[in-house]
Formats: sequence, structure tokens, C-alpha cells
Amino acid sequence: MARRIAQALDLPHREDGSADALPLSAPLSQSLLWVVQMDRRARPVRPAEIGAALRRNPWTVIVPVVTTDQTPSAFVELGALGVTRVLRWPGSAPDVGWRRTLVDLLGAGVGDMVRRQVGGLDPTVAECLAWSAAVAHRAPDVRELSAELDLPPRTLSRHLKRFGGLTPSDTLTLGRAIQAMYRLALTRRSVESVASSVGFASASGLRRALRRTVGGAPSDYRTLAAVVGAMEGLTGRLPGGAGPKLH
Repeated sequence: MARRIAQALDLPHREDGSADALPLSAPLSQSLLWVVQMDRRARPVRPAEIGAALRRNPWTVIVPVVTTDQTPSAFVELGALGVTRVLRWPGSAPDVGWRRTLVDLLGAGVGDMVRRQVGGLDPTVAECLAWSAAVAHRAPDVRELSAELDLPPRTLSRHLKRFGGLTPSDTLTLGRAIQAMYRLALTRRSVESVASSVGFASASGLRRALRRTVGGAPSDYRTLAAVVGAMEGLTGRLPGGAGPKLH
């Protein structure tokens, strides 16, 4: 898949199928929000319209490059030309439209997105959040997190409490909540469906997790702009989390 993406976007790619990343400077995009909003009007978006919108709002679109086994590797910044190519790329199956393709790619790389957004945090805390967001669908437990970071559970707990102000369990919940925010913003899936996709037994469980970790209800995160604001607020609240601005 990465080779196809790289070819579609004229990006260099390695023999193992993964693609090289272009420099990343602006981690979210009003232009992507505009494209998603246009799709909700249930009519095709012409390349000329995209170009005109980008000229009015000179933002970039971020698209993740994934390896052949669907593992996220990096995010790529695209301008108007890149957006046009993404929207015209048919996807991996005949019935997958351009918006579904773009949304699925963004969802697949949310762990890498989180890693960049929480870049001001302690590296171990950031890695915990990124990993828990990336594997949210299987609701990992503290034992798995400890094994992933190769740290004894007690050592991990002390480190997260000292540098993140969180317990390991809270860190896992926060990562899943971050993943849920992106899915709420980038898809039309119901709250129940999003909750299930990030490992919560019910919509009420997701609502409680969002309220406890980032504040707000699922309906508050139906746009990317709301997710940006929540992530900025989060990086300001966590110890050492004066991360980069997201727009």
C-alpha cells in the first residue's frame, strides 16, 4: 500500500515498501476540515474547488504514509496538488471512495500524529500515549504497555506519575480517548461505533473517558478544529507538556 501511496503522491519510497517522509511543520489542517465538510454536503468536490479553498486558507493537509503491513510510519505534508492527487487516488478496493480512503489513512496513523503533538512531553509519556492510541481497538492493559516499553510495571508507574501526572491505566485511557476524538471528527460513525472501535464496552464508557481525560462530550469533537483545541489544552495541562502549537 505504501508503494501505491508513494507513487500516487510522487514521493520517494524504499525497497521495503515504506515511504520517506517530507518535513512536518503544521500538524493539522483547516483545508482537510474543509474537504470533509464539503463531502458532508453529498456532492463531488472538484480539484479546482480544493485549489481555490487552499488559496483562501494557505494551510497544508497531513496524510500518513503507512508500511505494507498497515503500520504507520510518518506523516506527509501536502499542498493543493497533493490534495488533488489524494482525492483522485481510488483506494485499495473498488467501493472505497476518496474520503473513506483519506479518513482511513489518517486513522491508521493517529499514533504518529499523537507522538508529534505531544512532542513537548517526557519521551516515555509521549510513547505511552502514542502506542495506546495506535492500538486502541484492542483495549490494551497495563501489562501490555509495560512489555511494549520494556519497563517493569512499578518502574513504569513511578515514571508516568512523576513526568505525566498519570497512572498507567489513565495513560491508556487517555490514548484511547485521543483516538476516539479523531474518529469522531473524521467520520460519520455513531458514538456507539466509535466507542467499540477504541475498546470501550459502551458509548457511556467513552463519554465518561472523554469527560475525565480531555473534557467535553463526543458531540464536541465532530470537527478537527475542536480536536486541535483539545490537544493544545491537554499538552498545556500535563507536566512538561508545553508542546508545539497545532496550527
